Amino acid sequence: MAGVVHRHYDPKTEGYGSFDEWLRAADALSGAKGLPVGAKPKGTGRNADLEELGLAAMPATLEALKRGFRNAIFAAHPDHGGTDAAAIAVMAAYKRLLNLF
Repeated sequence: MAGVVHRHYDPKTEGYGSFDEWLRAADALSGAKGLPVGAKPKGTGRNADLEELGLAAMPATLEALKRGFRNAIFAAHPDHGGTDAAAIAVMAAYKRLLNLF
């Protein structure tokens, strides 16, 4: 497909000096609005996902991960005093961590 930007390529092999430079070029091609230069997205990475679920470390079993998810989603769910955004964030973190099993 023409015009599709694949963000999994290595910027160094693409001829760009830095990841930020490459990301800005990719955003310009796709019309997306990226982060400012040098900015890192909030809440990314395994540690942020674990924190979202209220876990101190990656659980050893799938059952422990599910237990952490159930506790976190219960507190974040709008029916229990949470917000839609909080519940969505918990579900997204769980899905990312689930891919590691």
